[in-house]
Amino acid sequence: LTSLTKIGGTRGKYLIDSNHFQKIFMMNVSINDAMLGFVGLFRGLGIISPRYLGVSDGGVSSFCAAYIIFASFIWHSIILTLLPLTVDRFLAVVFSRQYKSWVTGRVRWTMVIISWIPSFVIHLLYDVINAATSKTIEYLPSYNRCIFINSRPLVPIFLLLIPLLIVISLYTVMLIFIIRNRIPMGRLLVTTSAIIFTGVLTVIPEVLMFTFDLEWSYEAAQLLTVTLFHANCIYNPIIYFVANPRVRPQLKEQVSIRSSQVKKAFKNVSFQSTSEH
Repeated sequence: LTSLTKIGGTRGKYLIDSNHFQKIFMMNVSINDAMLGFVGLFRGLGIISPRYLGVSDGGVSSFCAAYIIFASFIWHSIILTLLPLTVDRFLAVVFSRQYKSWVTGRVRWTMVIISWIPSFVIHLLYDVINAATSKTIEYLPSYNRCIFINSRPLVPIFLLLIPLLIVISLYTVMLIFIIRNRIPMGRLLVTTSAIIFTGVLTVIPEVLMFTFDLEWSYEAAQLLTVTLFHANCIYNPIIYFVANPRVRPQLKEQVSIRSSQVKKAFKNVSFQSTSEH
């Protein structure tokens, strides 16, 4: 949430400043990260106790069904939200002369909106209607979460595998072009490259597992899919903070303030303990 305010700037200047339109794509990724963290919070609570997901005696509540539908919507939007960022940087590098005339502010907003539509249609429209009319979701105690009963291999193929292949292909071609033409990589390109790389890395195990129906142990599945998947929302804000020279001093200042507060609290506790003895 903090990264959203830092990327957006004050009073929404990024909306009207044509030189900062590329930040729209970072905002798009950060919004997905924030919602992914929110979903991960309830995922953790569900592991602690099924009651936090509204489950009792193995039954599925409306909240648990709504959670898995919304969570699937966010999970399957990770690569889709990375796609506009990748396409934008690819066009900016490979077709630098035509970039400004091709990628206007309206085109950027259209790309951002389109990136959410496939997952929205499948999960927040089709799944909601389907769950309301028939029993398509049940609680699986071994995985501590609600799941869809029927196997749907086409969903991860269209929402994860195909966008992932497009992102990897475009980024690979862009890197080859940069190396061959010895183009210097600026701060924005380095930042977006780090975001794209971590996004792809965290999604690959999920894509392999659900697309090709790989049989992994529960522990391996949790570590390589759920844990790694939700860790993606931690990496991007850190990458942005580290790469942005305007934000780094503010981050250091906040860390220094928090460290001083923690030290002061420990000193007070130590002083009280000494006084009591």
